[in-house]
Amino acid sequence: MNLFQNLLNKARQGYGQVDRSVFKGFSPGGASISSSVAPVVRAVSTSPVYKSVRDKAIVPVLDAAMERGIVPAKEGMFARFLSGTSVPLTRIPADTRAAESLLNNRLANPTEKDKKMAELNQATQLWLSKSTPLNNQNEMYSMHGVGSPATQQQQQEVDRLKQNVDRLSTTLGMKSNLEYFTAPNYLAAERQVNYNPYNYAMTDYSTLGPTGLGFSSKQTELINKGLVNTLGRYNVEDGKTKGERYDFNSYNIGTPLFAPGSMVGGVVGEAEGSRQLADKALGIADKFGFIKPGAGYPVEFKFR
Repeated sequence: MNLFQNLLNKARQGYGQVDRSVFKGFSPGGASISSSVAPVVRAVSTSPVYKSVRDKAIVPVLDAAMERGIVPAKEGMFARFLSGTSVPLTRIPADTRAAESLLNNRLANPTEKDKKMAELNQATQLWLSKSTPLNNQNEMYSMHGVGSPATQQQQQEVDRLKQNVDRLSTTLGMKSNLEYFTAPNYLAAERQVNYNPYNYAMTDYSTLGPTGLGFSSKQTELINKGLVNTLGRYNVEDGKTKGERYDFNSYNIGTPLFAPGSMVGGVVGEAEGSRQLADKALGIADKFGFIKPGAGYPVEFKFR
């Protein structure tokens, strides 16, 4: 059982003990909670003293532990959220740095085939942009007598563009350009060729994962732990994350479903049991006033 599962199990067990002795069996998701103890805990969680200790002592220690790899990013960033802090996270967790470095190194080194694949894509898009309206024009004239047929010059330009597409397809060993769209690594090729390590948007990576990039299962696991399950989709501009925020849109009502920095629900990538425990942890933190809708913190990483 991994650290995250243990963390959530301990949280659940601890709550269960308090619940049985103090709250008379009310669960985190219940409609009621102890009228005597809950306000006291809530008063502590919202007090200036707690917030000062949290932000000046507890959070810096946690950040340092993540940076050194003592605490995994996935677990540490979630615990940080549950504390209610809004202090920006600026120290990059060890597994996040390793995952981003691995991904960056792979994306920053396109092969000659990648370059040819990207060139074929551009040539295909240009050909389609010219041939589609021309075909529509000819169809409207021949079938409905509307407008005029394509000129010889227009048709010659489209034919020239198609010849270039066919040439590039042949160079890549394809029978036709249609094979491009079924090639397993065509999307990865586009990302590699157009990749700028100092100014890029990783929105497609979050959707596609390491598809076509040739990562091993162990490397994929590292990428998921360090990036997918911590930043989700994220943007980098001038070598730094831009506009990133760690929160949960299942908790923060109104957060767009795939907003940068927002987790979809529970903890992304975890088993159903772990996600349910994570949701319970969110409920506990909410009940006691450690967090409230709108909670979260900026993520300000300088990767390069």
